[in-house]
Amino acid sequence: MADSREAASRISRTVIAVLNSVAIYDVTLKEVQSFSELVRGGESDDEDMRVFEVANADADAKAPVWTDTPYFLTNDPSLLGKWAELQADIAANVAHAVIRRAK
Repeated sequence: MADSREAASRISRTVIAVLNSVAIYDVTLKEVQSFSELVRGGESDDEDMRVFEVANADADAKAPVWTDTPYFLTNDPSLLGKWAELQADIAANVAHAVIRRAK
């Protein structure tokens, strides 16, 4: 996993260029962050979930806002498991909210 933003950007651009058969200088990316930056910047109690945080919705409530379309290049299978866990939690919360509104 990349330790710096520059390394993350370089790796991502290279992979995208190879997958799309284009020159690396034709690939542009926005808001690239390294794994370590994401973990340091997150506030979730579960450090592994911090990579999916976008921002805090309410600083007082400490409720994170989760990304809905992450793009990760990793060889860590546990990251995919954490993403699936997060999506299941979000779906359950949405279902509970719909049920509460229907009552």
